[in-house]
Amino acid sequence: MGGKNSCFRISLVSGLLGISLGASALGPADIHSEIQQSLQVHSQAQDFHDWADSAHTPEKLFTKWMREPNLQQLAAVVCSQLAQLSDTELSLFQDAIETHPFAAHLRCKDSVLEKVLIFFDSARNSIVDRLPAIPQTIGRDGQPAQPPTLGPSLEMDIKTDAGPVYFNADLDKKYIAFTFDDGPHSRNTQELLSVLAQEQVQATFFMVGKNVRALPQIVKEVARDGHSVGNHTWSHKNLHKTGFDGGTQEIMDGFQAIWDVLGYSHPFFRFPFGNRTDDLQKFVKANQFGTFFWNIDTLDWKYKDPDFLYDYALKQIENQGRGIVLFHDIQPQTIVVMPMLLHTLKAKGYMPVVFRSPEIRPQLPRP
Repeated sequence: MGGKNSCFRISLVSGLLGISLGASALGPADIHSEIQQSLQVHSQAQDFHDWADSAHTPEKLFTKWMREPNLQQLAAVVCSQLAQLSDTELSLFQDAIETHPFAAHLRCKDSVLEKVLIFFDSARNSIVDRLPAIPQTIGRDGQPAQPPTLGPSLEMDIKTDAGPVYFNADLDKKYIAFTFDDGPHSRNTQELLSVLAQEQVQATFFMVGKNVRALPQIVKEVARDGHSVGNHTWSHKNLHKTGFDGGTQEIMDGFQAIWDVLGYSHPFFRFPFGNRTDDLQKFVKANQFGTFFWNIDTLDWKYKDPDFLYDYALKQIENQGRGIVLFHDIQPQTIVVMPMLLHTLKAKGYMPVVFRSPEIRPQLPRP
């Protein structure tokens, strides 16, 4: 009863409301606005927490767009808007385009990724070209001598039985500890390992457990190259928002992932975003984990242009003169600037430091 009339009423109401059933509610102006807002929020964020917790990251935009009808139509609009971005702006969307399910609907996916990779390759070549030529020297045996390297890193033993907290690790002037967060990454981490190996530098990697579980061979490669592996929680959640139980689970699951892959874990921990609570800090201390913060922030998550990042990172290191340097091995621009940065620090007489533990844990306590 009333079937045809009901269909007519639905059609009429849809028309009056301007709704095109099956079509995306977002048009080019909407997509343009959301992309520009994402770029603006990223540019204005004061720290990584402000950016990652915002509603405007590419991953969150893609998740939102996945809920729209007619994804193919929407994806075509997104591609047209991405095409208008500069190379630096486009690089902000690289990870989301590589990994998010929405990207499967983007016909421009391959061309966008190719453009970003060409941008970073060009920047890498430009920076490498700026490296001064290394003069060839002859050793006492009459054979060409190996050029000097920045490393090997000075090993600093960290006793964690008192649950220490480190910001600059009380390092002497011109001693710096390179730390890399949020990895491992399927491509960037291995490229970074190659760069570090050339200068014989060992660093401390604070890894996210779910990435450890997904890329175990890269984790093993990091350890084989002499780097230390610490824990950065299971999924990089803001532990201010998880509650105590959720936070302890994030912490211990991160350690467990490392233990499962390497068969041991360094008792080193870093809070995501540096956000700690008193209760969780007490938990970390009670479990005899060392907590690592930093006093030199390169903001490599923010500055996508490699030339600018190089200048900024060097300035921050020079301003402090010593301490713990924060980088992220998931950031391609970080990998690009590293050869030039290591060379410059070598010329300036810096000494790299790697954190070690005489108390490597063969097993983990549970909360």
